[in-house]
Amino acid sequence: MSKLILVCAEKNSGKTTALWNLHKQFKTGRISRQGGFITLLNQEGDKSRIVLKELLTGDEMLLASSREEDWTGKDVNTFKMGQQYIFSQNLFDYCNAAYTNSLDCSHLFIDEAGALELRGGGFAPAIEFLSTNYEGTLCIAVREPFLEDFKMLYPFERGWTTQTLTI
Repeated sequence: MSKLILVCAEKNSGKTTALWNLHKQFKTGRISRQGGFITLLNQEGDKSRIVLKELLTGDEMLLASSREEDWTGKDVNTFKMGQQYIFSQNLFDYCNAAYTNSLDCSHLFIDEAGALELRGGGFAPAIEFLSTNYEGTLCIAVREPFLEDFKMLYPFERGWTTQTLTI
């Protein structure tokens, strides 16, 4: 049976920290193969960039930036979401493909599902694929205002148990 853990909180309230803590907890208990992507925590308080860490490889990749110069001169397909960030569609495509190739992982992490995923973008293809093809523990950070809509859009019904951790 598969398990879905939804880590839920308001913006900037500790969802990413909770995912990192779950990652560490699952890693120490027994041998497990963990995959997915979690945002690196910025110790300096600079929120102008969102950098993801790929858990299987340790690679760090720029997902979004509020700085135009981060994308200037690069062959990257980008789009703007909200007022602050410009996102890399190329990295979302890479991440979604990586999730479909991670079915052998005991634990997968998605940081985070929000407005973009509710519109079918971002990590939505991976979430849809994993909901019907993955057997393991899937941990997803979801902002509180999007939780009910997320549950309706991605029901995770057959063979899944769901736990919601509210921070």
